[in-house]
This record gives sequence, structure tokens and C-alpha cells, in this order.
Amino acid sequence: MAIKRLVVMGAPIAHSRSPYIFAELFRQYAMRDAVYYQLYADGSASIPLLFDGLGLYGANVTSPLKGTAFASVNWVSGSAKALGAVNTIVNRDGALYGYNTDPIGVLGALRQLAIDPSRKRCYVLGAGGAAAAVVCALVRLGARPTIVNRTHARSLALAGRLGASAMRSEEITPIPGDLLFSCLPPGSDLPTWDWNAFSWLFDSVYYASPLEPVASVHSLPRCGAQEWLYWQAVAAFKIFFRGESD
Repeated sequence: MAIKRLVVMGAPIAHSRSPYIFAELFRQYAMRDAVYYQLYADGSASIPLLFDGLGLYGANVTSPLKGTAFASVNWVSGSAKALGAVNTIVNRDGALYGYNTDPIGVLGALRQLAIDPSRKRCYVLGAGGAAAAVVCALVRLGARPTIVNRTHARSLALAGRLGASAMRSEEITPIPGDLLFSCLPPGSDLPTWDWNAFSWLFDSVYYASPLEPVASVHSLPRCGAQEWLYWQAVAAFKIFFRGESD
């Protein structure tokens, strides 16, 4: 029986919970012909070389490799092309196929948390790959999110590409009912807003999040990261083993 080898690759990677999710999915579907593990990869070795050298069937890709993955595969899905990033790679007869399941992960998280953003003012902090995925998901749900980033030019560029709007943080006064989606990496500075205007904080980071102190001081629920991770992993599982797309 040929074993399919799959990894989650990135740097850092020890914090990743993807192996636990896939272990549970393998158990649910009684799969004994696949293994999934963490792989530290900081970009010093090319992704095609890693696939070839390790005999990989598939990979989930995390920071800082999603852009590199996009440029490294032989084919990209429509979702990956729209985001300019790949987070799921499948090896099909030596050709690498790239997908992006992050928008599906965000949609699944919002559905699980019973959050309807379509009639709310939605602010997205950040203008990188995670922010692009959130904006893409919100637009699919009929919302028109506003992107806020320290480098305003990046906000404008992302907004123009995905059909959103962009504002500087000092131009925004949050009001009760507004929704906040943070896609800021650990160590980022936060806007000086009235955080009590938000009923909850949707966070893309589940470790060392810059939102942790704010959520603690203002007794705000911080959610989203775990749910997002789970649903994007389920979507990747379906791509790996059922031939579905994103």
C-alpha cells in the first residue's frame, strides 16, 4: 500500500495544529494510507525541490511561503489567482496544483459562529494574504469591508483588487455593532480606537495575537482563528482526497 505523505510547511511551524486536525480526519474516514506532519520551511529550499526530495503528495502552506508557493506551482485555481497566494498544493503525476482554501475557512468560521456580516460595517486590519482571504469571503457574503493598514497604499491596492474600500485608522470612529477582523501578525501595533464599540474580535492568529491584551482589558470575546483553521483544513482535505476545488 503506497503511503501518501502530506505536510504543513512554513516558519515557524511548531505551533501548527494542522497535524491534529488531519489526524482526526484520517480517523473519521478510516484512512491508513496517508501521513501528515510539520515541515519547517523558510524558503531557503524551493517548494518543488521539497516535494521531489521528500516524495510529497500534498502540502498545506503557511507563512511566509504562500506567495512563494503561488509562483512555484504549475497550475493555480481561480481563488488562488484572485488572492495571489497558495495555501494548498497537490502533486498530480509530478505537476504541482495550487489552491487557496482560506476564504472557505473564513466562511466556515462565520457560519459556525453564527455571524452575518452583510449588514454590518466591517473593518479588516492588515493588507497581507490573510486580510485578502477575509475580504474575499466578506465580499462573497455581500459585505463591503473597509481595509485598514499602516501602509495605506497597500490598503488601497488590495481594496481595488477585491472590491472593498480603504481608510486610514485615524479616519475611523467605531460605533456599536461594527465588526472587526484582525489579520495582523504577532508584534503588530493596533489603532487607538474605542474597542468597546466592538461586540467581539475576529482574529486570524491563534498564538501571540496582538489582540490578546485588548480582548483581556475590555473583556471582549476573541474568536475565529481556530474555526478558520479547521474549515480551511477540511476544504484542503477534500482537495487532497476527493478531487474537489476551492
